[in-house]
Amino acid sequence: MTDELFLNRKDGIGCPMCPDTDDSDVIWHSPVGKIHLKNDADYRGYCVLVYHRHAIELYDLHPSERSHFIDVLATVSEQIAAVCQPAKMNTALFGNIVPHLHCHLIPRYFDDPDWNQAPVFRPDSERRPLSPENYAALLAELRAKF
Repeated sequence: MTDELFLNRKDGIGCPMCPDTDDSDVIWHSPVGKIHLKNDADYRGYCVLVYHRHAIELYDLHPSERSHFIDVLATVSEQIAAVCQPAKMNTALFGNIVPHLHCHLIPRYFDDPDWNQAPVFRPDSERRPLSPENYAALLAELRAKF
């Protein structure tokens, strides 16, 4: 990505998360944003919380917004863990590719391909998907938690 593209996205110009209009994979419309379920068999239950407005960093949020954001992350992580039973839940905030506040909630399993290292962030096209039936069932089960 060029510096110019990044700076434009940082300013909200061409941000791929603004607006967040795809609800097909949303498990919950939380007060702070939408939680999207990725179709990833290696990290079953992998979700991304996309903040409801264009912000870049946690420190861009008012302290009450930040607190609410963290509360939602904890709640969603707890529900993913209850449904998917991972060995560990990873929480990751990056934003150097898409500078819009979002958080990856990544269930980790002893048999996942990256267990002993940080997970590899692959584009959706490179993910090993769940079967359509298993994805639909997981989506429904997670939605039912909210």
